[in-house]
Amino acid sequence: MSRTRRGRLRRLTASLALAGAALALPGSAEAAVGGVPVVADWTSAGQNAANTHYAATETAIGAGNVGTLRNRWTFTAGGSVSATPAVVNGVVYAPDWGGNLNAVNAATGRALWTRPVSDYTGVKGDVSRSGPAYWNGLLVLGDGGLQSPTLSGARVFGVDAITGERRWSTVVDDTPAAMITGSPVVSDGVVYVGVSSKSEALAEEPTFRGSMVALDAATGKLLWKTYTVPEGYTGGAIWGSTPAVDQKTGLVYAATGNNYTTPEGVCTKPDETGCEQPSPDNHIDAVIAFDGETGAIRWATHTLTADTWTGDQQFGPDFDFGSAPGLFTTVIDGKPTDLLGVGQKSGIYWALDPATGEIVWRTVVGPGGLAGGLEWGAATDGSRIYAAVTNSDGVETTITSATGVKTTTKAGFWAALDAATGKILWQTADPQGGLVFSFVSAANGVLYGGTFGPEGDNMYALDGATGTVRWSFPSGGSVVGGPAIVDGSLYWGSGYQTLAMGFPFDGSNDKLYAFSLPQAPPAPQTVYVSPAGTDTGANTSCGTAKFRSIGAAVRAVASGGRVVVCGGTYKEAVAVTKPLSLEVNGNVVLDATGRSSGIEVDAPGVTVTGFTVQNAAGDGILVRGVDGASVVGNVVLNNRNGIHLMGSSRSKVVNNASRGNTSGIVVSDETGPAADNVVTGNSVQDNPLGDGILLAGRGKAGVYGTTIETNTVTGNGGGGVTLTSSSAGGSVHGNTVRGNIVSGNAGAGVTVRSLAAGQDFSGNVIGGANTIGTNNAKGDQTTGVLVTSVGPLTIKVSGNAIANDHFGIRTDGPVTVADASANTFSGVTVPLSAD
Repeated sequence: MSRTRRGRLRRLTASLALAGAALALPGSAEAAVGGVPVVADWTSAGQNAANTHYAATETAIGAGNVGTLRNRWTFTAGGSVSATPAVVNGVVYAPDWGGNLNAVNAATGRALWTRPVSDYTGVKGDVSRSGPAYWNGLLVLGDGGLQSPTLSGARVFGVDAITGERRWSTVVDDTPAAMITGSPVVSDGVVYVGVSSKSEALAEEPTFRGSMVALDAATGKLLWKTYTVPEGYTGGAIWGSTPAVDQKTGLVYAATGNNYTTPEGVCTKPDETGCEQPSPDNHIDAVIAFDGETGAIRWATHTLTADTWTGDQQFGPDFDFGSAPGLFTTVIDGKPTDLLGVGQKSGIYWALDPATGEIVWRTVVGPGGLAGGLEWGAATDGSRIYAAVTNSDGVETTITSATGVKTTTKAGFWAALDAATGKILWQTADPQGGLVFSFVSAANGVLYGGTFGPEGDNMYALDGATGTVRWSFPSGGSVVGGPAIVDGSLYWGSGYQTLAMGFPFDGSNDKLYAFSLPQAPPAPQTVYVSPAGTDTGANTSCGTAKFRSIGAAVRAVASGGRVVVCGGTYKEAVAVTKPLSLEVNGNVVLDATGRSSGIEVDAPGVTVTGFTVQNAAGDGILVRGVDGASVVGNVVLNNRNGIHLMGSSRSKVVNNASRGNTSGIVVSDETGPAADNVVTGNSVQDNPLGDGILLAGRGKAGVYGTTIETNTVTGNGGGGVTLTSSSAGGSVHGNTVRGNIVSGNAGAGVTVRSLAAGQDFSGNVIGGANTIGTNNAKGDQTTGVLVTSVGPLTIKVSGNAIANDHFGIRTDGPVTVADASANTFSGVTVPLSAD
């Protein structure tokens, strides 16, 4: 028999805790910069599949100018707006507590369409309180809210983003009290969302068990459902925000709430004695990793042994996870390290190993409470973690500024942590002295968060480095959601149903705001950079250059414009985040000593021409996760990799010289597919420790359709041209190596190497007039073409001129050379050898 509740408590403290179950939460391969994914639009509550709440492409608004933000337009909705909007293709999507889903023109603030949620779910009076997720022209949301009178189970539904018409609706839990309180995320065409419940607030005996579900985004078909607690237990809701997806491993991460009831005799709080410990698969107050394909639980990290709590029967401390985890990369002991971070209502922020769930570090950021503690998820840029501490119980707390000044407060506050260590960098209290009960977002060194009191200023922007408040705005209602940050604008909702939750003030409002910087003059189409540039330069030639920094010029020029860099040496790293042409006038040296890369391209359609890039600790020129980049006529010297196309497609590397780097030119797939690239006309010589040209399958996205032709590849410390994959299930297929001159390399002239089972190396062609000279692959047994595999591999090696090698074509493992025709051998001892 379950332990049941015996009478409804009507206290404000209970209302505070229940508010945690009812707030309207703002809730690929995706390229990553600085440890977080790069997504231009705000596609889900957490901004991206990793749930970092961080807009990596935002460059217009920063700590230096955020204080000048102005209200550009205000949209009046049918009720309070407490979800973090999605903003995609110039449209803002947000539900309201009046039961509507709204599509608003991001430029003008005018409604494009508004539809009742009931039209999608078929439930009269239904609401959606979660931030939408956008995928392929589709919006995905869940239904239900604690204040809604409906008891009809939980639904996830899909909406045509253009027309607002219903695509599909799926019941994911038919328990009457079930609802969706967090926001979905869509990855590779699959919707992931947690299921929550109203049971904590109802008098009836609970029967609900929390779960994670996966649905086909195109059809709404339920693919799998995994419960978080075993039969006989109730609770374990997943309610706090949007899940995080590791697009490299396929794991999906979420965090859970407390039990509602447990079997008779089972412990209900951590310090209880004389009782039986809960079942090991009672995953409450836990972080869980689900297999994205099957829903199987791969690991679960528990933070409390027992925690049974409802509004009417309060045994445990009610230290739910009111947040979902965020996945990011930081640097620990000099090495890039993936971490999974999540805040708890206990006030503790946890950093876990995403592969195992092992605790890497944990930090008590502030006092716990019935409503937090830490709620709604943190934001991170990979260096700093930004969190909001509600301090719902008004505990007097000592907080420390960035300069070490200590003060005390009973209010909520914001905090920044070192992402690698968890050290608290600064804490800043709510200037109004209230609850900081809001989702947070961040971009370009600025943290954005709201406060719960409806009076006075309650939308804030803080300097991410110091915690200094740089901007505030009186929204007119309680602020629970965070802003979506896109293209120099914030889109932020206001209002919450505080009276219905038992709070002694009316925080309702019906507003969705857009904020942007004051109108600036049009960006120039062409800018000049010179070591002798001046701020007053006319900017019409090298002699009148306005800029001394290449990076500053890149930020100033219009999208699609030209940055002309005049002769000289520039000691900086350059990040290109918009389409443009980066070109030289004269001899230009970019010295990246002490920097991770020289030029990093993070936008499509970028051309980089004529530079000498040297001494970067990482890549000389890195093209990361974009389409249509061109790297032409550059010289790259003494970097780790000379030129690196990482997860990029339909890009060109043409007529460059790569010398003295570890590897000359690399094409890889760790952040996404690398497809249909062209590497041609390059001189790749004397790179002492690695391959001349390397196609590297390091993930499962694939390197395919790449053409490597008419390059000169000599004197490198590894192979000349190498195609390889180290990842099980990896793919390096359909690539062509032709017309190259390859000689004098320490490895084979051309190497094809499959290192794990289940890989796809089909359709590669080594042929078409490659000239392959003496290359050393096995002591004095020089090799022209080496093909080695642990599994069956078929390849075409045809039409090559191979000279002065011991082996012409050598295979190792279950390799079939499907076509060895039209090769010519001169001075070759063994033309074709199978080991």
